[in-house]
Amino acid sequence: MSRAASVKRLAAVLVLTAVVALAPAAGAQEPVVEAVLFYSPECGHCDYVMNDLLFPVWFPQYGGEPELRYDQSLGEEVAFYLVANGTLETLLVDRDIPAGREFYDAVTEALAVPQERLGVPRLVVGYGYLVGSAEIPEQFPGIIEEGLAAGGIGWPGLPGLEEILAGIPAEPVTGITVPATTTTVLSPTTTLPPDTTTSVPDGSATSAPGATAAPGTT
Repeated sequence: MSRAASVKRLAAVLVLTAVVALAPAAGAQEPVVEAVLFYSPECGHCDYVMNDLLFPVWFPQYGGEPELRYDQSLGEEVAFYLVANGTLETLLVDRDIPAGREFYDAVTEALAVPQERLGVPRLVVGYGYLVGSAEIPEQFPGIIEEGLAAGGIGWPGLPGLEEILAGIPAEPVTGITVPATTTTVLSPTTTLPPDTTTSVPDGSATSAPGATAAPGTT
């Protein structure tokens, strides 16, 4: 399936969940959990995490329907998508686009990810990361809940992240194109292995509540 088709697929998901953020109460500083999710449009496990959980379950459960922001002028070279609702903010990174791959490699090196943990989906939250279509669903909801109760979890200190976020337009996208999630369609007889990633020499773990800590964190 083409990247354009995968873009339309996720567009449908976001349209179904609506692209309207719930505004926080005036004057109130609401806690926010911020995370970075690396994915590949060719990864069935990424598709499961994003299209079965992140958009239809976690965003509505934690804060409501999200807004989407990305630089539309880049066309099919968009690597970074910011999806946020004021409670949960997630930077989606397409690892198959050169800019996304460069960021992925820099984060892999910064977190000293071991060979056996290379692959996507990789979720970086707090001081560490989670990997795979079992580990992320098992741990991320608890991390969100504990993080919100503790006053929030800010963006992880990743090389280049500040510049990436600064380059994303402030105006939300309400139209047609949305982040490209996986184009892989699993056959009716295929089941996802318990804790799988799509590998290409790469990996991960977490150190917000309940995840694998990155070196030098507690």
